[in-house]
Amino acid sequence: MASSAAHGTLLKLGDGATAESFTTVATIRNITYNASTETIDTSNHDSASNVRTKIAGYRDPGSFSFEGLFDPANATHNEAANGLVDEFENRNISNWRMEFVEGSTLTLPGIVTDLTIDGPDGDALAFSGTITATGVETWA
Repeated sequence: MASSAAHGTLLKLGDGATAESFTTVATIRNITYNASTETIDTSNHDSASNVRTKIAGYRDPGSFSFEGLFDPANATHNEAANGLVDEFENRNISNWRMEFVEGSTLTLPGIVTDLTIDGPDGDALAFSGTITATGVETWA
């Protein structure tokens, strides 16, 4: 199985139009997608070998977490319409996309639930955050 380079992977925000277009969030350095499935314990007194048995429960479509270099003048970062600060302050449910280098995508509706801006002395202004899914993700 071949591996893919991560360089060039993009975080994008949809505009909500019927024929939705996506704008790249500038200067992202790291994007992580995380999802999970709950397990339900079905163990009982009849379980063989005293081993817990489980079945799959609800699936959580998860979240994107991201880190980047913050530019207060950049419209994809600030309080301009569809900027990260705007998305966070207005608690918008928007379509977010992780676009991989070879062209495939992972899109999910989500809310920016965490946004941190960091200004360490002697280093670049940075930001990080989390986009929590509010519905089913789509792989394409």
